[in-house]
Amino acid sequence: MNSQQISIWGLVKSLDENLAEQTKEIMRLDFKNYDENKSDNFYTQKIDWLQMNFNCCGIESYSDWRSYLLTNGQHQSVNYIDQWTINNNLPYIDNVPDSCCLSKKFNCGKMFSSQSSENKNLVINTKGCLNSYLEQSRKHIIFLAGLTVGISALILSSFFIYAFVYFFLRLRD
Repeated sequence: MNSQQISIWGLVKSLDENLAEQTKEIMRLDFKNYDENKSDNFYTQKIDWLQMNFNCCGIESYSDWRSYLLTNGQHQSVNYIDQWTINNNLPYIDNVPDSCCLSKKFNCGKMFSSQSSENKNLVINTKGCLNSYLEQSRKHIIFLAGLTVGISALILSSFFIYAFVYFFLRLRD
């Protein structure tokens, strides 16, 4: 590998890490705006679509979704719980939106705290959406980069053919 290739690899790696961090931050903000009780909410629709189409749940795992336990034993609707809540030991239970479920049924993502990890894998998607989304994005970026190189090569070869024909015809005159 020469120094130019190393420089390009470093740039690509840096851009990839920035993309991952920015995507995670955007997802975190979107997940905070999720409202399970409002199916017409833009963020709810966006996240439900993401989780259903990428067969994932949460940003890094299903445990990104929690429900707060209220003092009377009932729980609120599913919310994205940030690290602050977990660090401060606020009570919660494992609940996920229904869009995380392997088979979509009403309330299929509720009350998972009593189940073992193996059983959760049979009912919900436990892997997070971030890595799946980034992998799909990388595939699209690679495809678009290849398409760009191909079109550029076509344009450049067209230019050379045009120049060749132009100079060939001028020499004939």
